[in-house]
Amino acid sequence: MTTVIALPGDHAPWQDAARRLRVDMGQPNWVSVYSTTLSGIGTLERVIVYCYSAGAVELAESSDDPRIVGAIIYEGEPPVEVFGEFPILLISNVDGLQNGPRRARYLDGVQLWAAKHPIESLMGNGRHVKRVWDWARWWRPWRLGHGHDVGLNDAIGEWIKRHE
Repeated sequence: MTTVIALPGDHAPWQDAARRLRVDMGQPNWVSVYSTTLSGIGTLERVIVYCYSAGAVELAESSDDPRIVGAIIYEGEPPVEVFGEFPILLISNVDGLQNGPRRARYLDGVQLWAAKHPIESLMGNGRHVKRVWDWARWWRPWRLGHGHDVGLNDAIGEWIKRHE
């Protein structure tokens, strides 16, 4: 069985970044584990990694692990070096990194991944970050969150089924 691990983007130690990502993604049923690192994959046999923004750097550092059989990179930060040959689904938002001021860095990352991995892509709506209503923060329920387009959840789930 394949386990899907979701890694958030930048996070501060006092934030529950994994919970925030779960809320921002709309809690899709294809995610098995929300985590801030890939250190827990030691006991798993097959892993697909979903990573948002800076989570792509964490993936790149572990990309030589043979248990990783696929990855979904949502507006990922460019890695320094990548390994492995697993398939990748690259996702960017219309008003996100692909067209923003960090476009050159984003495209450098795409080229690094594409040099060693088969790539498919999806385009989401919105920006790299979005305002999220979060009931757990009753004192100030609006916060900035991951710009994950929940309208893509079904398409991402189908990609995962094809690559399990």
